[in-house]
Amino acid sequence: LPGERIGMIAQEVAEVFPDWVDEAGDGYLRLTYRGFEALVVEALRELREEKDAEIARLREEKDREINQLKADYLEMQENVINIELILLTLIK
Repeated sequence: LPGERIGMIAQEVAEVFPDWVDEAGDGYLRLTYRGFEALVVEALRELREEKDAEIARLREEKDREINQLKADYLEMQENVINIELILLTLIK
């Protein structure tokens, strides 16, 4: 087919997946892609698991941060009440 195309180099693929490479009658190597679909599906599954784990880790981190901010807020609120009580006793 004319025009620019994207592909893989058989010699490089053979280093990782030798079963995917056959030698044609003219001596050229060609890719057969046996098992390619399964490999892609598994890779996508692994990427999804990694992403989900990262999202869960970030969510836990944010939840801890939110809980700490809530605790800090309650402590400051208590301090304000204590300061108000002290001021009230000083004014009387």
